[in-house]
Amino acid sequence: GSNAISEGASAKTFGNAVRGIAPMTITMGTGYSKEKPLINYKEHSFVLGFNSDVPTFFVGKSPGPMSGTTGRVGIGTMDPSAKLPFRSDDGEQAVVFIEASNWVNDLPPALWLGDEKHRISADSEKGLIFESENNFVFKRGDVYIEDIGKGIVMKSPDGKWWRGTVDNSGSLNFILMESCPGSPNA
Repeated sequence: GSNAISEGASAKTFGNAVRGIAPMTITMGTGYSKEKPLINYKEHSFVLGFNSDVPTFFVGKSPGPMSGTTGRVGIGTMDPSAKLPFRSDDGEQAVVFIEASNWVNDLPPALWLGDEKHRISADSEKGLIFESENNFVFKRGDVYIEDIGKGIVMKSPDGKWWRGTVDNSGSLNFILMESCPGSPNA
């Protein structure tokens, strides 16, 4: 391509206004301009970006030399602080969107944390579902419920559902519900 410069040993560049300045790099895409090229300066890495001087996608080397190790991937960053970090641009909201191809309650979009028994999923009828094999532990901070008509719903040992809401004096009051919206047997 035009202005595709490979400076590092065994560096490969593909596209326009791109530079590979570290050894064993692959740089692909288009820089913003000749004066603001897309630059790969991390040894043993791959960057991809279009019309940008910052890579949209980065793959770094594994810590090696042990087998079974893998590198880090970055979205919007060449310095991944975790296995897969996402960094927004200035003035852009940082959003991760997990979208199901077909919104079916049998296959809701989900985020697994550790294993499939610890997850957050979204149900088109019930809303967000938090699942844990153990307790939910909230560290630092409070849990806020803004809507006075909403509250804490609990199931008593006899199978009845109770909604606890707070009144203007701060007292927690429970009312019996006919059923619990969102429960498996609602």
